[in-house]
Amino acid sequence: MLFSGLKVWSSRSLWIHRLHEGVNGGGRARYSSCSPKVCIVGGGPAGFYTAQHLIKACPGVTVDIYERLPVPFGLVRFGVAPDHPEVKNVINTFTQTARHERCSFYGNVNVGKDLSVTELQEAYHAVVLSYGAEGNRRMGVPGEDLSGVYSAKDFVGWYNGLPSCRELGPDLSCETAVILGQGNVALDVARVLLSPIDLLKKTDITQPALEVLEESRVRTVLIVGRRGPTQIAGTVKEVREMVNLPNTRPDMLASDFEGVKEALKDLPRPRKRLTELMLKTATETPGEKEQERREKASRVWGLRFYRSPVEILADPEHSSRTAGIRLAVNKLEGSGEGARAVLTGEMEDVSCGLIISSIGYKSLSIDPSVPFDSHRAIVPNNMGRIQEAPGLYCSGWLKTGPTGVIATTLNNSLDTVRSVMEDMESGTWNTSAVKPGSQSINALLENRGVKPVTFSEWEKIDSEEVRRGAAIGKPREKLLTVEEMLQGSGEGARAVLTGEMEDVSCGLIISSIGYKSLSIDPSVPFDSHRAIVPNNMGRIQEAPGLYCSGWLKTGPTGVIATTLNNSLDTVRSVMEDMDSGTLNTSSVKPGSQSINALLENRGVKPVTFSEWEKIDSEEVRRGAAIGKPREKLLTVEEMLQVAGK
Repeated sequence: MLFSGLKVWSSRSLWIHRLHEGVNGGGRARYSSCSPKVCIVGGGPAGFYTAQHLIKACPGVTVDIYERLPVPFGLVRFGVAPDHPEVKNVINTFTQTARHERCSFYGNVNVGKDLSVTELQEAYHAVVLSYGAEGNRRMGVPGEDLSGVYSAKDFVGWYNGLPSCRELGPDLSCETAVILGQGNVALDVARVLLSPIDLLKKTDITQPALEVLEESRVRTVLIVGRRGPTQIAGTVKEVREMVNLPNTRPDMLASDFEGVKEALKDLPRPRKRLTELMLKTATETPGEKEQERREKASRVWGLRFYRSPVEILADPEHSSRTAGIRLAVNKLEGSGEGARAVLTGEMEDVSCGLIISSIGYKSLSIDPSVPFDSHRAIVPNNMGRIQEAPGLYCSGWLKTGPTGVIATTLNNSLDTVRSVMEDMESGTWNTSAVKPGSQSINALLENRGVKPVTFSEWEKIDSEEVRRGAAIGKPREKLLTVEEMLQGSGEGARAVLTGEMEDVSCGLIISSIGYKSLSIDPSVPFDSHRAIVPNNMGRIQEAPGLYCSGWLKTGPTGVIATTLNNSLDTVRSVMEDMDSGTLNTSSVKPGSQSINALLENRGVKPVTFSEWEKIDSEEVRRGAAIGKPREKLLTVEEMLQVAGK
């Protein structure tokens, strides 16, 4: 009777159908003979979009996301400009995914260090690598290691609270900054450098960065690109923000726009709008009101086209520090997106004390077992399938290189999920094989002293950051070190003796430090240290056909509602074993008939549920007589007597 409401799905074609239809009409996940376990490495946009698509496509799949940092959301948290809160609204969608009953988030787990990819492959049916691009592309010019030269990735990480960039400490005591690259990240950096401090104070920019920017002496920012106005990588929104930035005026070279007006007619609409905006800003006389605004501005920004870095120039008096940059002047060969910058032989030097390279991020290899193309800085793949590695996939920038915006990652991840679904459909990897998933991984992490941060623990960090921000009029004040994050999650907090003592007078002491399970039969394996039955997703080790659920399975954790998913996992294991033949359902078993005969011979009288209902009625009757919902029977003898035993 226990399984009468469960249907065993044997046709894999149902999975691919789910990619288009998602969860069934009632919104409930159906049980399946194969409950694939998929692991995603990386808790940024690519990881969460991949999880979202998988959960929608496969009603039986369970998805675990492993993230190196204790906090989720990757570049949405650490890359999006602080004055662009609307872009971060996607976090709401990711939060819904993380809270889904078939999705788990494990932060503070460094795959490649704490775990190998091979270990993940052993624990899961499929592994999707979505850990993004953590490296910097170097300029490859003399002097780029001088003090005063920073990568945009590190500079953005510094003002956005990335723990590894906390100690960057950029020196903003110079008058002029040069940013190399003309993408949206470069424009974000320029805007942050020049924004009125009162505007930044209302964002989630970190307080240490805010204090440095408040003392900044930077008054001019030049944004340099090797090609022309019709090839700029930034978008019209970001350029318009620069044009309208309070207390700033544009400084463009009209010569950079020669012939651009004539090329407008051949440009696609989005690029045409962007080019028209730049052309107007560079060549047209502003109206009276705009002219007045520009004349009052104390800060200047400018786009410089057709220039490439040749050398970072050292300060003659401080040879370790930058004093300027030498740029080669280029011309274009070809037109449109395919135009190529060619050196003219002309050079120009620009005096500056701050240089920020925004020429691109790059992915890094985290595990030697995973193929990696170091030249392209991606994992070689075909629609997300990692070459020569069945069951191993990639999505996001690791798959394509650092291109597009957050929304681009949505389709990128969908393509990878399609590949996963097709391989599941075709039997490329065996979904009927039993995989332990997070249970074995958590055991490995525990043995290695690694404490994962769950999503509910991240929410504690989130609440603390919002609380700190509210105290100073900001949307949040981010925790800046991993140690702070772990402490805020409850994982890193550790009680340490101070040596101080105190006595409290009392006549009653109640210890509430936890329950524990007990062994009831020597034939059943039992871990006396952890006080649980050793198991794999409810399957008791070395005991086919024997299962456990609830606190005996996990230890005394969670609330009654937690037991719902706990029991559901065990039932999935029973169903998988029934479908795979591990349990021989064709053999005849007597069930309760033989057990009841044994009990009768031993003088044991079972209480049926209808007999329990007699006990229930009697307790309610006794309670009503004294104004209570019930008055419980307090001895087994009383209970049996009322039950008619």
